[in-house]
Amino acid sequence: MRNIVSMSIRTMSNYLKRGMSEKTSALGITSFQGAILAVIKDFSSKGQDVYQKDLEKIFKASKSSMSDSLQSLESKNLITRTSLIEGDSRKKSLKLTNKGEEITVLVGAYLNEVSDELLSNLTEEEKSAFIKTLEKLVRKMEVKL
Repeated sequence: MRNIVSMSIRTMSNYLKRGMSEKTSALGITSFQGAILAVIKDFSSKGQDVYQKDLEKIFKASKSSMSDSLQSLESKNLITRTSLIEGDSRKKSLKLTNKGEEITVLVGAYLNEVSDELLSNLTEEEKSAFIKTLEKLVRKMEVKL
């Protein structure tokens, strides 16, 4: 039973990554960069500043990996980095550009499409139970890792 759970989650993850990569590569970004843009948009929609350190924690990514991804997004004019304190470049707030906003709309639409398709053969009760279970599993892994 344990193997089937791990393998099923891995298989689903691979399907989601592959589908996301197909969509995002057409936009000139990686699926990881698309996810970064979505998180920046989420923070922004709540009126909150987001920093590289926040993204490192959310994605469990190394500083160098996140820095490379953010530099790439910045070079593609999808995000800007702004120092909150003039002359202090250590803490820069990340914001989406207009072009970045447009891409997050497309990425968000795709994620919604995939979620709807994934859950389409479940009843409302099953969907609710599935989502609660996923959240519980994620919380468990966050504590463990």
